[in-house]
Amino acid sequence: MEKTTISKAEQASWQEMLSAPQGNQALVAALFFFFSCLALPFAESSTVSAIYILCCVIFYYALSRSIMALLYYAVPAVLLYALSALLPGAGNPMLLPCAFLALVAGGGSGAFLIAHFHDLRRHWYFLLMPVAAYAAVALITGDPLRGLLTLLPLALAVVAGVCLLRYTARTEATVSIAVILAAVLLVAGVITLGATGGFASDALSGMAEEIRGTVASFYTEARALYAEAGMDLMLTDVDITNTAALFVNLLPGLFFCVCGITAFLTWRTLLLLLLSFRSVPRLPTRLASFTMSVLSAILFLGFYIVSIFANSGEATLFGTVCQNVALVLEPGLALIGFSTLFARGRSRSCLSLILAFVLLFVLWSNPTTGLALAAFLGAFHILAARFLPSPDKGDK
Repeated sequence: MEKTTISKAEQASWQEMLSAPQGNQALVAALFFFFSCLALPFAESSTVSAIYILCCVIFYYALSRSIMALLYYAVPAVLLYALSALLPGAGNPMLLPCAFLALVAGGGSGAFLIAHFHDLRRHWYFLLMPVAAYAAVALITGDPLRGLLTLLPLALAVVAGVCLLRYTARTEATVSIAVILAAVLLVAGVITLGATGGFASDALSGMAEEIRGTVASFYTEARALYAEAGMDLMLTDVDITNTAALFVNLLPGLFFCVCGITAFLTWRTLLLLLLSFRSVPRLPTRLASFTMSVLSAILFLGFYIVSIFANSGEATLFGTVCQNVALVLEPGLALIGFSTLFARGRSRSCLSLILAFVLLFVLWSNPTTGLALAAFLGAFHILAARFLPSPDKGDK
């Protein structure tokens, strides 16, 4: 098993392996970090968000030279685009995808710069980029609080860059980035509520009620559109009300879930830059391999199954908490489930082929159930690898 702790000598040896990027490569990373910081405060503009998303597509394709690699970033962005329709006041549906990509691309490119130019005595001028971004936004908008949004990618960049310099394992680095992102976003939310007078006693309940109404209205309109087309969406008024209530109950889990996905892709962007700009000849397994513990697999299975029984009649507080915990763990386990079935160069048995076709069919017909099924497969794979080792390994 790979060591979880690394000595100072090993960290120093790893840092010596990092080759400094060429001038044009450092300039590309610096420009993308700078424009990612600028894009976040202006993401409400459909023009700015559309231009920035297009730049991200070109940027990631230039780094990976693979359409399939773009799916890692496109799938969450598309889901956030769909989620925009369920949130009140989201005038620009590309706001969430733009903000998501700004955090991911800005955090990854900023971490790349920090990893190579972290000696501020020699490279002090890199500190001017976030300062210049903040000053530009504050001057253009006349709102110093809005300018603070430019610092969000910097927070991710600092954490990811430090994790890379400390030779932190990918799973631990992802968790660290996700925790910092969640904390920073919560602080930003508190500051926003304080500045807008949102700390009234009924503000949060009113916000939840508004979201519930928006979700119910969305499904009601969708049912009417399907009815006009001669199709039945098979949703009653009770189903729509329950779905709206469930969405509100799962908002905490969705928030931490998005933070985890953002952290995972921020680290992936950093590794992609290291490879594309030839900072390392190859990626060490410690940095590239994503794993989850046996405890996380057990927690997911336990909380998911308990939530089914706890909410079988009507939603309960305990069942809702279990659903949120399971939702936070679901993306990582689903990724392991997908990689288990669809990894390249791996021999496939009859059972794995059947499971792959079943998973694809369920994903097509019901994406939510498909992701849960993939997470179950990932959890079972982790438990089987731990408690049911292969005979070949047992003979060694």
